[in-house]
Amino acid sequence: TMRVRQDQPAPEVDTTDLGDGIYMLSTGIAGNLALLTGDDGVVMVDDQLPNTTGLIEGAVVEVAGTNAPRFIVNTHWHGDHTGGNAHFAELGSTIAAHHNIRRRLDDAEDEWAQSPATLPIITFGEDLTFHMNGQTVEVTHVPSAHTDGDAFVYFREADVLHMGDVLFSGLFPYIDLSAGGSVDGYLAGLERGLELAGEDTRIVPGHGPLSTREDVQA
Repeated sequence: TMRVRQDQPAPEVDTTDLGDGIYMLSTGIAGNLALLTGDDGVVMVDDQLPNTTGLIEGAVVEVAGTNAPRFIVNTHWHGDHTGGNAHFAELGSTIAAHHNIRRRLDDAEDEWAQSPATLPIITFGEDLTFHMNGQTVEVTHVPSAHTDGDAFVYFREADVLHMGDVLFSGLFPYIDLSAGGSVDGYLAGLERGLELAGEDTRIVPGHGPLSTREDVQA
């Protein structure tokens, strides 16, 4: 888990409005979030670190008027993407994730993962779909890429794709071999992203700036 040194400026949340009630939230120190807002409630993709939960909660309140998303989807189990699970679950969010994410969080010995509230209570194998706020939100498992529990989240009508850590945009990727990731699977995951994305698709990477199909290609 990343630690913020005391002499660094406090992180801030950079919020990008992607239209259709969808926002990208970024702090530059942990995984990028996506947020779908509307009358049916909020769906949030990932929730960053244990020590950024206050920041993220504030940003969610700012754009959605609520502090607890109705649903949170984890793109994989790492703490800079699931470290806020317990915080938001205790506020009332329902967390959904691939089976392997729950298993890895359950097995994790890290202090931040010890709260039972960290564990997703809805798990899926290949895919899961949310029908909310006029969007079909398609969550699809990507096998053995960054880890053994990666997922893409595609907001179909808005044409926005969150690729989790299967995309480090403009950065050399980290592949967690100890958690079932593989180089071949990572490349296959990028190829799958290219298949899903069209010319106009806005792509939210796990790390790095808002991206396009060309960035994935690069």
